[in-house]
Amino acid sequence: MKKYDIIIVLSPEISKERNIDKKFPEFANGMYVGGLTRMKAACKLFKNNKESKMILVGGCDENKEKPEKTEAMGEFLLKKCNCKNFEQITSLPCSRHNLIAVFNRKKKELKGKRIGILTNFYHLPRVLMFWKELTAEEFKEVPMPFSLCAESIIGRASLDSSRLIKRINSEIKGLGHIEENSYRDKCLYENWHLYEEFIKKNNSILLTKKERKQYEKKLKKS
Repeated sequence: MKKYDIIIVLSPEISKERNIDKKFPEFANGMYVGGLTRMKAACKLFKNNKESKMILVGGCDENKEKPEKTEAMGEFLLKKCNCKNFEQITSLPCSRHNLIAVFNRKKKELKGKRIGILTNFYHLPRVLMFWKELTAEEFKEVPMPFSLCAESIIGRASLDSSRLIKRINSEIKGLGHIEENSYRDKCLYENWHLYEEFIKKNNSILLTKKERKQYEKKLKKS
Protein backbone atom coordinates (compact mmCIF):
# COMPACT_ATOMS: atom_id res chain seq x y z
CA MET A 1 0.00 0.00 0.00
CA LYS A 2 1.24 3.51 -0.88
CA LYS A 3 2.42 5.92 1.80
CA TYR A 4 1.07 9.42 2.36
CA ASP A 5 2.13 12.42 4.42
CA ILE A 6 -1.45 13.50 5.09
CA ILE A 7 -4.71 11.59 4.68
CA ILE A 8 -7.93 13.62 4.56
CA VAL A 9 -11.00 11.62 5.52
CA LEU A 10 -14.34 13.15 4.54
CA SER A 11 -17.08 12.45 7.03
CA PRO A 12 -19.68 9.88 6.01
CA GLU A 13 -23.30 9.94 7.13
CA ILE A 14 -23.80 9.22 10.83
CA SER A 15 -26.78 7.86 12.72
CA LYS A 16 -28.04 8.45 16.24
CA GLU A 17 -26.88 4.97 17.28
CA ARG A 18 -24.72 4.91 20.40
CA ASN A 19 -22.96 1.73 19.32
CA ILE A 20 -19.93 2.87 17.32
CA ASP A 21 -20.25 -0.16 15.01
CA LYS A 22 -23.71 1.05 13.95
CA LYS A 23 -22.88 4.76 13.92
CA PHE A 24 -21.91 4.83 10.24
CA PRO A 25 -24.70 3.34 8.07
CA GLU A 26 -24.08 1.65 4.76
CA PHE A 27 -27.44 2.83 3.42
CA ALA A 28 -29.46 6.02 4.02
CA ASN A 29 -32.41 7.69 2.30
CA GLY A 30 -32.83 4.68 0.04
CA MET A 31 -29.26 4.94 -1.30
CA TYR A 32 -25.87 3.36 -0.73
CA VAL A 33 -23.65 5.67 1.35
CA GLY A 34 -20.96 3.25 2.54
CA GLY A 35 -20.23 4.92 5.86
CA LEU A 36 -18.86 1.88 7.67
CA THR A 37 -16.87 0.93 4.58
CA ARG A 38 -15.24 4.37 4.59
CA MET A 39 -14.28 4.18 8.25
CA LYS A 40 -12.92 0.64 7.93
CA ALA A 41 -10.81 1.88 5.03
CA ALA A 42 -9.49 4.72 7.22
CA CYS A 43 -8.35 2.14 9.78
CA LYS A 44 -6.62 0.04 7.13
CA LEU A 45 -4.86 3.12 5.77
CA PHE A 46 -3.70 4.03 9.27
CA LYS A 47 -2.18 0.58 9.82
CA ASN A 48 -0.02 1.12 6.73
CA ASN A 49 0.62 4.83 7.32
CA LYS A 50 1.25 5.16 11.06
CA GLU A 51 3.51 8.18 10.53
CA SER A 52 0.87 9.97 8.48
CA LYS A 53 -1.40 12.65 9.89
CA MET A 54 -5.12 12.13 9.40
CA ILE A 55 -7.43 15.10 8.98
CA LEU A 56 -11.05 14.28 9.80
CA VAL A 57 -13.46 16.83 8.36
CA GLY A 58 -17.23 16.98 8.73
CA GLY A 59 -20.14 19.40 8.69
CA CYS A 60 -21.50 21.16 11.75
CA ASP A 61 -24.99 20.73 13.15
CA GLU A 62 -27.49 23.52 12.61
CA ASN A 63 -26.08 26.70 14.17
CA LYS A 64 -24.07 24.62 16.62
CA GLU A 65 -20.33 24.35 16.65
CA LYS A 66 -20.75 20.79 17.82
CA PRO A 67 -18.46 18.54 15.76
CA GLU A 68 -20.65 15.45 16.13
CA LYS A 69 -19.47 13.85 12.89
CA THR A 70 -15.74 14.27 13.47
CA GLU A 71 -16.10 13.23 17.12
CA ALA A 72 -17.71 9.98 15.97
CA MET A 73 -14.94 9.45 13.41
CA GLY A 74 -12.25 10.01 16.03
CA GLU A 75 -13.95 7.64 18.44
CA PHE A 76 -14.08 4.95 15.75
CA LEU A 77 -10.38 5.31 14.89
CA LEU A 78 -9.33 5.22 18.54
CA LYS A 79 -11.44 2.18 19.32
CA LYS A 80 -10.85 0.15 16.18
CA CYS A 81 -7.19 0.77 15.38
CA ASN A 82 -5.80 2.90 18.21
CA CYS A 83 -5.18 5.79 15.81
CA LYS A 84 -4.41 8.99 17.75
CA ASN A 85 -2.58 11.04 15.15
CA PHE A 86 -5.57 12.90 13.75
CA GLU A 87 -6.97 16.41 13.70
CA GLN A 88 -10.68 17.22 13.54
CA ILE A 89 -11.98 20.11 11.44
CA THR A 90 -15.58 21.30 11.46
CA SER A 91 -16.94 22.78 8.24
CA LEU A 92 -20.23 23.56 6.57
CA PRO A 93 -22.05 20.35 5.61
CA CYS A 94 -21.39 19.97 1.87
CA SER A 95 -18.36 18.28 0.29
CA ARG A 96 -17.12 21.50 -1.30
CA HIS A 97 -17.10 23.32 2.02
CA ASN A 98 -15.41 20.34 3.69
CA LEU A 99 -12.48 21.06 1.39
CA ILE A 100 -12.65 24.84 1.86
CA ALA A 101 -12.35 24.49 5.65
CA VAL A 102 -9.36 22.15 5.30
CA PHE A 103 -7.64 24.43 2.77
CA ASN A 104 -8.20 27.56 4.86
CA ARG A 105 -6.85 25.87 7.98
CA LYS A 106 -4.07 23.78 6.45
CA LYS A 107 -2.95 25.26 3.12
CA LYS A 108 0.61 25.88 4.34
CA GLU A 109 0.84 22.40 5.84
CA LEU A 110 -0.49 20.78 2.64
CA LYS A 111 1.98 22.52 0.34
CA GLY A 112 4.44 20.09 -1.22
CA LYS A 113 2.98 17.09 0.64
CA ARG A 114 1.81 13.71 -0.61
CA ILE A 115 -1.90 13.94 0.18
CA GLY A 116 -4.53 11.22 0.05
CA ILE A 117 -8.26 11.98 0.03
CA LEU A 118 -10.44 9.14 1.33
CA THR A 119 -14.10 8.70 0.46
CA ASN A 120 -16.36 6.21 -1.33
CA PHE A 121 -16.05 5.41 -5.04
CA TYR A 122 -19.24 7.23 -6.03
CA HIS A 123 -18.10 10.40 -4.24
CA LEU A 124 -14.56 10.71 -5.63
CA PRO A 125 -15.37 12.31 -9.03
CA ARG A 126 -17.32 15.13 -7.39
CA VAL A 127 -14.73 15.72 -4.68
CA LEU A 128 -11.90 15.86 -7.22
CA MET A 129 -13.85 18.33 -9.36
CA PHE A 130 -14.29 20.60 -6.33
CA TRP A 131 -10.62 20.19 -5.39
CA LYS A 132 -9.43 21.14 -8.88
CA GLU A 133 -11.78 24.14 -9.04
CA LEU A 134 -10.80 25.47 -5.61
CA THR A 135 -7.05 25.08 -6.15
CA ALA A 136 -7.29 26.78 -9.55
CA GLU A 137 -9.26 29.74 -8.20
CA GLU A 138 -7.78 30.42 -4.76
CA PHE A 139 -5.72 27.72 -3.06
CA LYS A 140 -3.02 27.47 -5.70
CA GLU A 141 -0.35 26.17 -3.31
CA VAL A 142 -2.36 23.02 -2.50
CA PRO A 143 -1.35 20.05 -4.72
CA MET A 144 -3.83 17.63 -6.26
CA PRO A 145 -4.39 14.57 -4.04
CA PHE A 146 -4.21 10.83 -4.57
CA SER A 147 -7.68 9.31 -4.78
CA LEU A 148 -8.32 6.78 -2.01
CA CYS A 149 -11.38 4.67 -2.80
CA ALA A 150 -12.78 3.11 0.38
CA GLU A 151 -14.26 0.08 -1.38
CA SER A 152 -10.96 -0.70 -3.14
CA ILE A 153 -8.96 -0.35 0.07
CA ILE A 154 -10.97 -2.89 2.03
CA GLY A 155 -11.63 -5.04 -1.04
CA ARG A 156 -15.38 -5.23 -0.69
CA ALA A 157 -18.54 -3.22 -0.12
CA SER A 158 -22.06 -3.78 1.20
CA LEU A 159 -23.74 -3.20 -2.13
CA ASP A 160 -27.42 -3.47 -2.98
CA SER A 161 -28.19 -3.06 -6.69
CA SER A 162 -31.28 -0.83 -6.47
CA ARG A 163 -29.85 1.46 -3.80
CA LEU A 164 -26.49 1.57 -5.54
CA ILE A 165 -28.12 2.60 -8.83
CA LYS A 166 -30.05 5.33 -7.04
CA ARG A 167 -26.80 6.61 -5.52
CA ILE A 168 -24.98 6.63 -8.85
CA ASN A 169 -27.85 8.42 -10.62
CA SER A 170 -27.85 11.07 -7.89
CA GLU A 171 -24.10 11.61 -8.33
CA ILE A 172 -24.39 11.80 -12.12
CA LYS A 173 -27.02 14.52 -11.74
CA GLY A 174 -24.81 16.45 -9.31
CA LEU A 175 -21.78 16.20 -11.61
CA GLY A 176 -23.93 17.53 -14.44
CA HIS A 177 -24.79 20.61 -12.39
CA ILE A 178 -21.10 21.26 -11.74
CA GLU A 179 -20.25 20.87 -15.45
CA GLU A 180 -23.09 23.25 -16.41
CA ASN A 181 -21.97 25.75 -13.75
CA SER A 182 -25.43 25.52 -12.18
CA TYR A 183 -24.31 23.90 -8.92
CA ARG A 184 -25.62 25.74 -5.85
CA ASP A 185 -24.32 25.10 -2.35
CA LYS A 186 -27.35 24.48 -0.15
CA CYS A 187 -25.30 25.75 2.79
CA LEU A 188 -25.26 29.25 1.31
CA TYR A 189 -28.67 29.38 -0.33
CA GLU A 190 -31.77 27.70 1.09
CA ASN A 191 -29.99 26.57 4.28
CA TRP A 192 -28.12 29.78 5.11
CA HIS A 193 -30.44 30.47 8.06
CA LEU A 194 -29.51 27.12 9.62
CA TYR A 195 -25.80 28.03 9.81
CA GLU A 196 -25.90 31.84 9.91
CA GLU A 197 -24.41 32.36 13.36
CA PHE A 198 -21.75 29.70 12.82
CA ILE A 199 -20.78 31.27 9.49
CA LYS A 200 -20.59 34.78 10.95
CA LYS A 201 -18.23 33.63 13.70
CA ASN A 202 -16.01 31.48 11.48
CA ASN A 203 -16.33 32.87 7.94
CA SER A 204 -12.55 33.14 7.44
CA ILE A 205 -12.35 29.35 7.77
CA LEU A 206 -15.69 28.28 6.32
CA LEU A 207 -15.81 30.37 3.14
CA THR A 208 -13.61 31.23 0.18
CA LYS A 209 -12.50 34.84 -0.36
CA LYS A 210 -15.02 35.13 -3.17
CA GLU A 211 -17.85 33.91 -0.94
CA ARG A 212 -16.88 36.29 1.86
CA LYS A 213 -17.08 39.17 -0.59
CA GLN A 214 -20.33 37.88 -2.10
CA TYR A 215 -22.00 37.58 1.31
CA GLU A 216 -20.36 40.63 2.88
CA LYS A 217 -23.66 42.21 3.94
CA LYS A 218 -24.99 38.97 5.41
CA LEU A 219 -21.78 38.42 7.32
CA LYS A 220 -22.02 41.74 9.16
CA LYS A 221 -23.04 41.04 12.72
CA SER A 222 -26.22 42.76 13.81
